[in-house]
Amino acid sequence: MKKALLVVAAGLMLLSGCNHIQTTLQCDVDPDEVFGQHYDAWDFQIWYALNENDEAFRAILSTMDIDSNVTILGYGLMVQNADTAAVMAKAIEACSNYIDRDTNVYMPVWQDNVDNTSTLLFTYGFAAPDMEEPLLYGTEVELAQAQHTGVSGNELAIVFNREAAERWAQITHDGIGRNVVIMLGADREGRVLSAPRIMGEVTGGRCSVTGDFSDDETCALAAILNNK
Repeated sequence: MKKALLVVAAGLMLLSGCNHIQTTLQCDVDPDEVFGQHYDAWDFQIWYALNENDEAFRAILSTMDIDSNVTILGYGLMVQNADTAAVMAKAIEACSNYIDRDTNVYMPVWQDNVDNTSTLLFTYGFAAPDMEEPLLYGTEVELAQAQHTGVSGNELAIVFNREAAERWAQITHDGIGRNVVIMLGADREGRVLSAPRIMGEVTGGRCSVTGDFSDDETCALAAILNNK
């Protein structure tokens, strides 16, 4: 089953009738060892993903030779891992044609080893028409805490600073129905954590990223955000 993460307001009950019990994880990890390379808070970024309503997304798909092994999602392409390289090559060529029109599109790959698929995401990059920087950086986080919940596994609880909290409320208000990409490193080598859909406005500057992170991964992410 594809890794599914949600961005939700902290404390919001998503599953009625379930007890949302949180316990703080005991963390003693080296993020560099966990992720295999060095990241810092600037590399934790949230971007809008292109979707079926974006001109760039439609232009890219129209120039690609899509075969039966590719599933078109609302924000990218899901392919079998064995076919990822070929589809990536087609996507790079298609994006290059569109980049010539002054739009830069990142294509991070979100790999899922459980069902042997990869999701090729299209996200706005620098010099894109409606955004030149990520929606938020990890440097705008005041506190990050690694937790375990009885409902959704491990959770990274995040508290944004005041300015970022106001922007996040506006982002989630204006972007309902759109996908955002949460990633470490905004380039083709970046580690994609999730591409959740915004379901509603999130206010108060508190949110959480939940999913099937391991204990070490959750702790490493918290360490990166807390050591700016």
